[in-house]
Amino acid sequence: MSKSISASLIVLLASVFALSPFSIDTYLPAIPTIASELNVEINWVAMTVSLYVFGLAIGQLLGGQFSDKYGRRIVMMVGLVIFALGSVAISSAQSIQVLWACRFIQSIGGGIAIVCVPALIRDNAEGREAARLFSLIALIMMIAPSIAPSVGTLILTLLNWHFIFIFLGILGFTLAVYAFFLVPKPVLKTSQNTPKLMSYSEVLRQRTVFGYLLALAFGFSVMLIFLTNSPFVYMEYYGVSEKVFSVLFLMNVLGLIAINRLNSYLLKKHGPAVLLVRFIQMQLCGAIILLLSVTFFPQHMYGVVAGFIIMVSANAGIMPNTNACYLQYFKQNSGKAAGLLGSMQFLTASIVSGLVAYFTQGNLWPVAIGVVLASAIALWGACDGKKRLNV
Repeated sequence: MSKSISASLIVLLASVFALSPFSIDTYLPAIPTIASELNVEINWVAMTVSLYVFGLAIGQLLGGQFSDKYGRRIVMMVGLVIFALGSVAISSAQSIQVLWACRFIQSIGGGIAIVCVPALIRDNAEGREAARLFSLIALIMMIAPSIAPSVGTLILTLLNWHFIFIFLGILGFTLAVYAFFLVPKPVLKTSQNTPKLMSYSEVLRQRTVFGYLLALAFGFSVMLIFLTNSPFVYMEYYGVSEKVFSVLFLMNVLGLIAINRLNSYLLKKHGPAVLLVRFIQMQLCGAIILLLSVTFFPQHMYGVVAGFIIMVSANAGIMPNTNACYLQYFKQNSGKAAGLLGSMQFLTASIVSGLVAYFTQGNLWPVAIGVVLASAIALWGACDGKKRLNV
């Protein structure tokens, strides 16, 4: 049975979880401006998205281990402070190398903080109830990407791109203060009831959940391919303005919200393992639409927009259900288990999206092929997990 989670704590967890997409989406409209000011190609700045996600993976490995040992609250606070300091440092970057370094520091802090969110949920719920909590938090956090590009565009218009990261720093410090007051203190345990801390290798050796690691890692890779390459696809390849880009981005967020609500409704009738397979199938359909559009109608944007919306929206069903399926097997050591899941998710996605961005040299083929392959691997993982788990 789950313990009660206050509404204020749910909002805080959603806000911390939303920090990562917000810190990515806020500066997407500024990528061309940053590239121009630093005198580098736009792809070099766009690769900071993949670098940020790579740092999130490392941060989650650290945070998962420390949160099991020292408690969720202190680890979350430390991560948020590191994130905030890294954000402020980015605002003074005068070269692409400094931008990369500070972005990596920022992402380490973000990873340490966000891994505490699924661990706290697992501390309080499991199964369908956990899936519903993940879905509720996902709904709240979707406010972030829905407004982030507009916030970034507004700051860019009124001030400059440096203030985008100053704003993120203030946000990080603010959340750290709220975490101090809202996250429960860790319960002191005696030597008799303290669970044995598992190593990451022990978590990996649990073959029953390996399919879900693949499902989330490659399902999220599709999302990150979109985030990394959407500025090039929309603003450079199709030549839309920053304002139109924000509108197109918002369409994806509305799709995420719709699928999130659909997932919450379907969880009343179906288990998360069944729904996970269906939503990854939806993602694969969107990827195929994108591939067909690039193949036969490359000059028209409509098929590309439709494909992106379908496969990005599917993530609203993929992520909460994968977390619920995976974490139900880690009542103890949930921080380390969540750290491994999150690190594989972000590490795989950063590598996949980075490779796609590297090979995207003026055409859309790498993007289309990348999302199809990633969706296919995610579907295989979800089907394998469904066979092994009774969720």
